[in-house]
Amino acid sequence: MRAGLVFMDYMMHVIHLGLMLICIVGWMFEPTRLVHLTAVILIAFSWLVLGRFFGYRYCLLTDTQWRIKQKLGQTPHTDSYVKYVLDTVTGRRINQKITDHLTLYTYLGVAMFSLIVNFLL
Repeated sequence: MRAGLVFMDYMMHVIHLGLMLICIVGWMFEPTRLVHLTAVILIAFSWLVLGRFFGYRYCLLTDTQWRIKQKLGQTPHTDSYVKYVLDTVTGRRINQKITDHLTLYTYLGVAMFSLIVNFLL
């Protein structure tokens, strides 16, 4: 059971980081633009629609991963996956507000780029 949970936690990292990579650079390459646009729409749905029920910045992936971590006896110190990754990589506790702004402004920028390259160019 524990090995399965560890594997699921690992796979959630792969999925999360993959989605973040697609979100940041997917708009740049013509073959990935539709995937990028889909990812941007799904993230907006999670944050805005699901967020109305579960709280601002709600992410289904993060919620799922945190549930897995809790079953492993781990308690993430934040509800933001981006903050969790930045804190883990840097070994420091990055300010939540800075992380939230970084995440939001990056998202808004790449969403705008996606709309431009998918509909205007």
